[in-house]
Amino acid sequence: MTIFAINNYELSIMPIKQTIHINTKYIADSNIVEFVNTIHTSFSSAGKVVYNKRNQLRIIETGSEAMDKVAVKRFKKLGFFRGLYYTFLGSSKAERCFNNALELARRGVSTPEPLAMVEVKKNGVIKTCYYICRCVQLPAIIDGLHWEDKFNPVMSADFACMAARMHEAGVIHGDLNCDNVLYKKEADGHYSFTLIDINRMTIFPEVRPVSDKKAMADMCCFTRSLNVMRKVASDYVNARSWNQSMTETMVRMKDRFNRRRALRKRILHPTRPY
Repeated sequence: MTIFAINNYELSIMPIKQTIHINTKYIADSNIVEFVNTIHTSFSSAGKVVYNKRNQLRIIETGSEAMDKVAVKRFKKLGFFRGLYYTFLGSSKAERCFNNALELARRGVSTPEPLAMVEVKKNGVIKTCYYICRCVQLPAIIDGLHWEDKFNPVMSADFACMAARMHEAGVIHGDLNCDNVLYKKEADGHYSFTLIDINRMTIFPEVRPVSDKKAMADMCCFTRSLNVMRKVASDYVNARSWNQSMTETMVRMKDRFNRRRALRKRILHPTRPY
């Protein structure tokens, strides 16, 4: 027997149960509903793989004109105890992505439009989950904000303004690296940005501003270069109307971040070169 519903409803296909959330904008589209309904069984043979490490990302056609092509992220299979945690204490990565994307849209922060999330449970415990959103094929800011010899000053200023607006809107990305920010060059020569990989995000109530320390820490991931960081930090400080002395504060935070990350990698992966 198959039962379907929205929000906290569960789709039962014994012995597996699925919890499905669908963007209400598309709930009347039968092609969308069927696509989401069957993604767990069809995923491994559908579409094109564009990323396949800890998680797998595929670009897949839905058969719907409303959203014809989507990005589907299948998160790593959960162990028993982590599955228990996500089932009864926390939110799964897919659920966090879905809810965060809806809230980002409400706050005016760009991210690919969310379509659905699916949690697959066995014996009542989440085993894996899927996040589905509109396919947005844009380059990442690594093109202009990672290497010193390719540094793009216009992109830097525009990226800093975007990050400042995001933090002022009460949002901390949590992993604002060069792969998780996509860009588009507009007709006037400036850049617009779209955030991806948003499951680590923290979204504060709008009445509670993000602290300066948290905002500055959120800016530490996108490059390894302190020189690039100094230039972007200066643009960010300007966008926040802070005193320029905060630029060096951000550079020092970045230096500490780099050192901690290098130490952690040497401990966890001692045979890898860095």
